[in-house]
Amino acid sequence: MVSAKETVEVQIAASPVVVYSKSYCPYCTKTKTLLKELGAKFDVVELDQVAGGSEQQDALEDLTGQSTVPNVF
Repeated sequence: MVSAKETVEVQIAASPVVVYSKSYCPYCTKTKTLLKELGAKFDVVELDQVAGGSEQQDALEDLTGQSTVPNVF
C-alpha cells in the first residue's frame, strides 16, 4: 500500500504545478482562479473529496509545516 507521503510526492513530481485545495475554501478558489487567469496548466487535488485526503493533508503539513490550504507546488 502506498503511503500518503508517497502519494503526495508522486503527484508533485508528475505535474509542473499542483494545487492542494478544499472545495469550500475561498483562498483556494482565489488561487485556482488566478492560475487560470494567468493561463497556467495545473492539477488540483481537492483534499475534502479524495480518498485519503486528510492523510495527504497531514503529509503536506509534515513536508511544509503548513496546516492550511491551499498548498501550491
